[in-house]
Amino acid sequence: MELLRAVVRSERVTALVAAHDAALRDLADRVPELSDGEIVEN
Repeated sequence: MELLRAVVRSERVTALVAAHDAALRDLADRVPELSDGEIVEN
């Protein structure tokens, strides 16, 4: 995950990671969620 974060920052791109692991969620800059098929930001 640290490698992915480094590439995202150096290349100024976005990565979308779908996971059920809270440890990965805690590393994220943003954590959007789905509610009734709509993306919502918490």
